[in-house]
Order: sequence, then C-alpha cells, then structure tokens
Amino acid sequence: MIQENGPAPYATTPGVISIIERFRNHGLQTPFTLEVLKRAGITSALAPRTLQALKLLDLIDDDGNPMPEFVSIQRATEDEFKDRLAAAIRAAYAEVFRYVDPATDSRERVRDAFRGYVPQGQQGRMVLLFLGLCEFADIVPEGQHVVRKRTRAKPKGAALVKAPPARTTAEVPAPTVDVVDFAPAQPSTEQHPFIVGLLESLPAVGSTWFDAKREDWLSAARAVFNMLYERPPDDSEVYMTITPGGTEG
Repeated sequence: MIQENGPAPYATTPGVISIIERFRNHGLQTPFTLEVLKRAGITSALAPRTLQALKLLDLIDDDGNPMPEFVSIQRATEDEFKDRLAAAIRAAYAEVFRYVDPATDSRERVRDAFRGYVPQGQQGRMVLLFLGLCEFADIVPEGQHVVRKRTRAKPKGAALVKAPPARTTAEVPAPTVDVVDFAPAQPSTEQHPFIVGLLESLPAVGSTWFDAKREDWLSAARAVFNMLYERPPDDSEVYMTITPGGTEG
C-alpha cells in the first residue's frame, strides 16, 4: 500500500495497463524483472519505474512474484475483471482515497492529495497514473479528468496581420462536393491522460529504437485510439472529393 510521505508510482498509464492485460490474457514469465518488462514491450527508460509501480500497487512482491490480488485479477471473468481491479486500486491508494473521491472531486483537489509523496518532481505523473487507472477500472467516468492544453498569451502590442483579400468567384471556380455520409469530428483541444502517457513513453529523439519496440508502441497507440474514439456506425468512412472547376478527382 502507498504510504503517506513515502514513494508513489509514476509510470505511464499505458505501460502499466499493458502489463496487466498481458499477464491476464497471455501470461508473462515470473518473477517480473526489467528484462521481462522489456520483452513485453516496455522501453528500457520506462521499465524501472513500471516495475516499481507494480510493486507499489501491491500487484507483485519485492522479488517480482505476482501477489494474490494480481492472480485474482488474472483469473477473473470479464464481468468480474473491472471490479477486482478497482478493489486492488482502492486498496493500494487507500491513503489517497481517504482525502479525495476522483469520481466527484476536481483534478486540482486530486493533485493536492499527492503533495506529500516522493519524488516531489514526479507528482504530476503520479496523478496521471492514478486517474488513468481509476478510469480504466471504471472508478471514474471516461474522460472526466482530461488535461486541457495551455494557450500561449498574445504578447502586448503585437502587430495585427491583415488577412489577404478574398478572391472573387470569377478567380476561383466553385468546387464540386460529393455526398458525405460521415462527417469527421472537429479536432479536440483536450489531451486524454492515456494519450499523455503514450507520448511520454516515446524514447528520446535521435535514440536507437528497434523495429519490434516500434511495433509494440504502435499497437499500444492503436489500442488506446480504439478505446477513446468511436467508429462510424457502419465502420467505414466516405470521403468527400473537392476538385476546382467541377472535375472529379
């Protein structure tokens, strides 16, 4: 159990969830070691903090062996899985749940509940993992605690840039637009904790990244996107074709 004034896990949410799901659905070599996690798709940079997170969450013991709660999660039916995982998360974060309820409290209040844990510089990542696991276990509704992008303030006295004059109809022929059955959603201005964790798991730019690791990351990204974004009703998209001058492209 995570103790107040002690260490708290700050691994990426996709990394921890991928290990839970791999152990549950495919089995992993035990005891859990850094090498086992790397073979399971966790990058070398993230493997130590992922292993530490599994220990602090009471899923494995200090020797890397699965705890009874983790075995129970592995053997649970689909109907039981989320309830058992939620129980394990509530037990591991019992001290945090004494002060906040992530299902009703604000993100700022949740952040305050982690101010007593170390390392202090990783408290932001602790919150991301906590909220990500709570969402995955259905403790909080999906998307409740999203990270909003900060917009850069416009400098004072910034010169206004005039827009170019609009072209007349005579200069640009009216386009021909085909019928569109599915309209794509507008880009979101919010970052989901899963997306943030996924981006944090990328290695440093310019480092060596083997093809197998790239495929593992892409598979994790695909799984996260499929979980966060709905598909069209018929699971297909019809694109519009716009061609100047009325000619189909």
